[in-house]
Amino acid sequence: MNPRVVQNLGVRTAVAEKGRLRRHVEAVGTVAFDERAVTLVQSRTPGYVEKLHVRAPLDRCARASPGAALRADWAAPGGIPRPSRSTAPGAQDLARAARNRLLLLNMSEEQVADVERDGKPRAHVTLASPVDGVVASWARARA
Repeated sequence: MNPRVVQNLGVRTAVAEKGRLRRHVEAVGTVAFDERAVTLVQSRTPGYVEKLHVRAPLDRCARASPGAALRADWAAPGGIPRPSRSTAPGAQDLARAARNRLLLLNMSEEQVADVERDGKPRAHVTLASPVDGVVASWARARA
């Protein structure tokens, strides 16, 4: 290795010796969430929280367990698109697009089926955990 590179890297060498290692080790560290494993659960429509099912950050939550009960205003982002049962040309594409928009608003398949059947979504919604884990935090969106 080039002596200049060794000096710049601060490489030090020593003769290996046989001996005992100390058992007591003190170290400083930080515990943090693996950011690649974080899952964000959110409502993508205006509304307010009626009941929070978790008490504090770091509470455990199981997959499909309720996180928050909301009263959602689904019509606020521009009205509810209603999938049509029309047979007119292009109606299937419009119905598929309306269904996809409802799913993008975080409606469940069951809620989308209700809209397709009744034309009205349920105002009361429960956000559930998609994975097993712990609650890191919750935040209120600012208007």
